[in-house]
Amino acid sequence: MRKMLSTWMALALCGTLGAQEYTPSQGLELPRGHVAPCPTREEAAAAAGRNNRYFTRLDGWNREGGRFTARFTVPFAWANRQVLLHVDHASGDYEVRVNGRAAARNSNGSAPAEYNLTRLVHEGANTLEIELLQPSATAALESWQESPAPTLGDAWLMSPPTMYVRDVLVKNSRARATDDFLTAEVGIVVKTAALNPRTSRIYYELLAPDGTTAAIGHNDMTLDMRREDTLRFLARIPDTLQWNAARPARYTLRLKTRHEGRDVEHLEFHPGFR
Repeated sequence: MRKMLSTWMALALCGTLGAQEYTPSQGLELPRGHVAPCPTREEAAAAAGRNNRYFTRLDGWNREGGRFTARFTVPFAWANRQVLLHVDHASGDYEVRVNGRAAARNSNGSAPAEYNLTRLVHEGANTLEIELLQPSATAALESWQESPAPTLGDAWLMSPPTMYVRDVLVKNSRARATDDFLTAEVGIVVKTAALNPRTSRIYYELLAPDGTTAAIGHNDMTLDMRREDTLRFLARIPDTLQWNAARPARYTLRLKTRHEGRDVEHLEFHPGFR
């Protein structure tokens, strides 16, 4: 009898879940790692999430129920650039509005997400609203609390150039089992938001933990309307500099985007290869 009751309860729960209305996400950018543009190489090296001319953390939220509101300023330095919003996480589904206009909807608030707000903002003061849709359809399954309070994680605004580094990917392989080196491959994903073909030069420099140069170079990339492509380069990594828990060797990857002779973003990463 107990087994039959458990089976009935499981079927009832599945039926309840299947009947829940699902509204898909809208307006999200493609997922990526933490890529934040800086105006100089020195600021990129010291960034660690600090504010700079192209990166601003949002704080001082005003909360009314499930609605979080913040004011932010778009400076003149962001003219002819993109404006992206990053939201680390939220306690449920949420909608994003900028200056009273709908920007996006996220049906998976627990995952980091980014939104392109370029066409909704203007120079000077702007208003951002993030409204959590309460109660979340899955809140009762994800939390021991019956009515968890609305929460919003870290959020920031950043302004990459029109053609910018969207993400960085790394992998490695070994040519022969007896080889004492790995071949590291670094992929630099470059995207353009322009409506016509655009050319930028991408510079890269990979430094070993001791500061010696493992790879250096640049490549001119031309992308047409709202496209993206990946610039790849290889480097030989000695076995002694593989990353592991006992010896977490990390390289330094410096990137720079130049358009029409002017540097428009600097980035720095610290990958490990294993």
